[in-house]
Amino acid sequence: MRNYILVILVFVIAGCQSSELTDESIVQNPNAGEFGAAGAHVQKTYPFKFEKVELLPSWYISAAGKCHEDSITVNFKALLPPIFMDAIKNSTGSVSKPISQINRIEDEDSVYFNVGILTQDSIPILEGCKISLMYAGKVLKMYHYGSYEKIEDSAPILEEYISDNDLSVNGEKWAQYINKPNKVEVDSILTIIYQPIK
Repeated sequence: MRNYILVILVFVIAGCQSSELTDESIVQNPNAGEFGAAGAHVQKTYPFKFEKVELLPSWYISAAGKCHEDSITVNFKALLPPIFMDAIKNSTGSVSKPISQINRIEDEDSVYFNVGILTQDSIPILEGCKISLMYAGKVLKMYHYGSYEKIEDSAPILEEYISDNDLSVNGEKWAQYINKPNKVEVDSILTIIYQPIK
């Protein structure tokens, strides 16, 4: 019995020592783009879902302003309901979920923003609002789940995806708010980021 165990142990040790590492047996860093044959089916993963789509023309009814970054939600809550209700009353087509564009002001805790909705037709608008044609064409959509405060943290991931897939930016991105934070759990709050691409 001892001889049998000794023979097995010798085979195991010899087997471990005889295997050599080659370039084909090592999966390189996916970011370097050098997978080798062993990594032929390895794909880079991202924490968010991405989708490329083409948007049809639509009208953007919005209100703009400047506020402290901590007051964005308060301003949106004040401006959106009248815009939305007026669009529902006057539009013959569908009305989108709320969208916004937010631009940080350098060296300040303030932002410029515009917030509104999309409609399929040009309609009369409320005083203080403006209507303009929205971007139509190719966009990259990023599906962000989580609190609004974390959306800005996802910007580097969007940039990384664009770079990894050899895409070119074609204008300013915007966000669309799909559900209400007071109606779902924080991890289920869905915001879709739209980034125009060429």
